[in-house]
Amino acid sequence: MSVYRDSPATRLEALGGRLRELGPALSMPPVRAARSLAASLARLRHDGALVERIALSAGLHPTMVRWGLESTLETATEDVLTRLADSVSWGGASPTRMAAVILAGNVFTACVRAVVTPLLFGVPVMVRSSSRDDALVQALVTALDPPFDEAALVVSFPRDDVSRTRALLRHADTAHVYGSDDTIHDVRAAAPPHTLVVPHGHGLGVGFAVGAADAHAFALDVAAYDQRGCFSPHVVYVMGDAGAFAEALFEALEEIEIRMPRGPAPEHILAAQMQWRGSVAALGALHEVPAFAVGVEQDTPLSAGPGWRNVLIREVTDEVDFLDHIRPLGAHLKAIGVAGEDPTVVARMLPYAPGLVPRVCRAGTMQMPPFDLHAEGLEPWHGLLRFVETR
Repeated sequence: MSVYRDSPATRLEALGGRLRELGPALSMPPVRAARSLAASLARLRHDGALVERIALSAGLHPTMVRWGLESTLETATEDVLTRLADSVSWGGASPTRMAAVILAGNVFTACVRAVVTPLLFGVPVMVRSSSRDDALVQALVTALDPPFDEAALVVSFPRDDVSRTRALLRHADTAHVYGSDDTIHDVRAAAPPHTLVVPHGHGLGVGFAVGAADAHAFALDVAAYDQRGCFSPHVVYVMGDAGAFAEALFEALEEIEIRMPRGPAPEHILAAQMQWRGSVAALGALHEVPAFAVGVEQDTPLSAGPGWRNVLIREVTDEVDFLDHIRPLGAHLKAIGVAGEDPTVVARMLPYAPGLVPRVCRAGTMQMPPFDLHAEGLEPWHGLLRFVETR
């Protein structure tokens, strides 16, 4: 593996062509691929120097980085990777020749699934990292054993550089794009006709709780990655006493702040946080300390907070009322955490709200998705395999 920073477009295009030629070298039994990739990931789990590098680049407290690494890497065991590879009917399937991955900079562990999944299915991958948060992806591809070490490259260049984006995509059969809606629009405009663009756009999570029980479970969901990920709950809808739920959640966030303090927030976030908290205090109810806040919506509708451990509580009358509230979020809703109710009850309601394909899980696990997550309702191998119909 090599990291190519600010390489010219011609260089990136040549690298992509080289990767396409490496595909056949990755052909091996799934169990062998899973064993190799899992061993590489395991080497990252207790790397203290890596934790410090990620903390600096991601702007997170080291204890939060440690938690993120552990909770992510423990889902990518040899058994899990083997089951994922074996879950595909390989009769008419063959790997595509190259994948491109464009990462965002909000959750540092997103690169693990994005990079390892193509390699597991025998697809070389070129990754455009976020220049402000690339410590883990660099460490990951450096840790790969042959033949995967030559089949994963990390490149870095400004997001708005059209010529280098086109060069990155020139040889890619598929491109998984993480980032804002604007980023996805730009990548689609730059992609050649043969490249399938798979969007993982801007999103957020919400919570749904019945009563005040399990309010503590949502505390980890709010605190994880300082509430900067697509699965982070920005609003928790409560069937019951919203005020009591907010107080319980605030107490739980106090406990987590001691164990996993919030990282240093940028100036623009602090400004947005001050404005949001002022609105909530004036029009609703607010529980706050500098590092986090829980707001309660009362008579006047309030907007969700700016993240960074600022969460809003809304009261709903029943499941139908909850569905009416989340329906406008459409494809931007990435996760629903559920407490005091069976998550399958909530999941069964979603077909009545077109466009909603979030991950539905128990509160306390929103930021710990399984490795074989069906993101946006798509199979993990979407765009990585081609199936030839012979019937």
